[in-house]
Amino acid sequence: MVDKHHIDETRLITRRSARDQIYLAWNYECAYCGDPLGRSPTLDHVTPKVHGGLTARQNLVSCCFMCNSQKGHKGWVDWFRAQPFWSATREWSIVQWLGQDLAEHPDDENAGDPVDDRQVGDLSQSHERAGG
Repeated sequence: MVDKHHIDETRLITRRSARDQIYLAWNYECAYCGDPLGRSPTLDHVTPKVHGGLTARQNLVSCCFMCNSQKGHKGWVDWFRAQPFWSATREWSIVQWLGQDLAEHPDDENAGDPVDDRQVGDLSQSHERAGG
């Protein structure tokens, strides 16, 4: 008899929403300022959609509402380097995240695929409200 209340750890991870997987990868912290995401977490299109950025895992980072609002549609490097919380370590982490592909994530069958907005939640509306 199978215990239907037992959740295999592997299955739990694969069932996480795309949004939660991104938050988890960034330790539930803002990729830019490093603050905990708190009550209003967002995902930021590092390359904004208006500049051709895709709603794909490698173009989305966890972001606090404040940073997402301030960044808006600006290029992330210039905006980030002008912030008092800029850090070379965080910048490198974002660069590494942007460069991820299937070769770097052989166990993740969805790496590099566009993210389904239903998995991410109503990403486009929350992102537009935040200015990203």
